Amino acid sequence: MTAPGRVAGGLDRAARSLVAGRPVVLVDDRGGGGSLVVAADRVDRRAMAFVVRHTCGFVCVALTGDDCDRLGLGPMVRGGRAGPAFTVTVDAADGITTGISAADRAHTARLLAAPATVPAALTRPGHVAGVRAAEGGVLTEPGPAEAAVDLARLAGCRPAGVLAQIVRADGRIADEADLAAFGAVHGLGVVTTAELVEHRRRSETLVEAVVRCRMPTRHGEFAAVGYRSYPDGGEHLALVAGEVAGRADVLVHLHDECLCGDVLGSRDCPCRSELDTALSAVAGHGCGVVLYRRSPGGLFGHPPVGGGPEPGRALLDAVLADLGVRTWRPVIPATRAAGAAS
Repeated sequence: MTAPGRVAGGLDRAARSLVAGRPVVLVDDRGGGGSLVVAADRVDRRAMAFVVRHTCGFVCVALTGDDCDRLGLGPMVRGGRAGPAFTVTVDAADGITTGISAADRAHTARLLAAPATVPAALTRPGHVAGVRAAEGGVLTEPGPAEAAVDLARLAGCRPAGVLAQIVRADGRIADEADLAAFGAVHGLGVVTTAELVEHRRRSETLVEAVVRCRMPTRHGEFAAVGYRSYPDGGEHLALVAGEVAGRADVLVHLHDECLCGDVLGSRDCPCRSELDTALSAVAGHGCGVVLYRRSPGGLFGHPPVGGGPEPGRALLDAVLADLGVRTWRPVIPATRAAGAAS
């Protein structure tokens, strides 16, 4: 189903618009409104004027961490609150007047995107704020800055995106219905961060099997497959019982690393019991997978569980696809990976 103001193949349309230097509407699925995004290496005075006219006017350029470091763009505030990683504001050192006009800000944005720009080509402070996008883009942090960089890269442009938050005529932040209507009125492509995440998950290799061995356990014998995940470089272990490729009766359990429960046997933690139950069930069934996920939060706690698709589920889906699993059911219905893929 296509939402009002959105077209099928929205990412393709957005990519064509970005290549042409036109804005696209980016909807933040986490309830944060939406932004106008323009490829920073293609933005001109006219596109920048449109951005300024229809947004809060706080124009940013999302950049990769490597480009921020190359340009000497340190954080705007050190140790600030969680949120967008704003860098110091800048203007182009040459080729502008006051720096505030649409033409001046477009020139500064193009300079930020250019691979040959050196730190001395920028003055500080200025009228354009950089935003340091998380490494790995929307697969690591599905935020507007990461989406802007990923969209620009998807379009074949430099990985840098002009973005500013869209507001209504009364000054309030536009909601999703406003954004769809805005896109329809102005003939702009409308995409969501979730669509971009899903595209990257479908089109990119998220895991790589790097080692395989036989692993006898007290529950039975498994084939142990060590995986490296991308883009975070995490290392995870899949314990596979039987032949799972193409089977329709595969039992699956996703288990997050827990030092206290799994290794030390803490009585306050159910993790060891869950792991034993899963391994026993999978071995007894003769066809299943237990994925032991290394925690990005370290040994002493599980990764946070919040709204939206859980990162562990994306990893699980990628591993199961690599193993050839098409349909499955969870060992423990209450597991974090609850729900059968189909």
